[in-house]
Amino acid sequence: MSSLIYKIGLFLLLDLFTISCIDSKKIAENTLDIENSKNNSIYRFTISFFSKGGGTDRKARSEFQSFLENFNKKNEVNLQFIKTTWGREGEVDYCFKLDELNKKKQIAFIKECEDLLKDSKLIHLQEFAECKNH
Repeated sequence: MSSLIYKIGLFLLLDLFTISCIDSKKIAENTLDIENSKNNSIYRFTISFFSKGGGTDRKARSEFQSFLENFNKKNEVNLQFIKTTWGREGEVDYCFKLDELNKKKQIAFIKECEDLLKDSKLIHLQEFAECKNH
């Protein structure tokens, strides 16, 4: 009987430890979000259209530009971004601070971009990153 109580106690202790680690991770992520948003060289969301020798995914880029126009109209905003061209095959980065949106809308915008661009192998998406050449 005491062996069973010992095992249950040990199990509960491990559960509490796991929960406290998860909460610590969430706190660390939220702190990182706040610190990054205060750093002017860090952008909330960056989309890189790159090439592996055959040019960028022009279709995906065109779809993204249409999506951006529609998002702005639908949400009555004008998202500001830095557009940085680089390379010799049409490589370009779109760097967004997303200050025009609250946190919930930022997450929604990023999710919609991910869904739109998920099939292209020539796009890199990053959150809280520096913008090239800026």
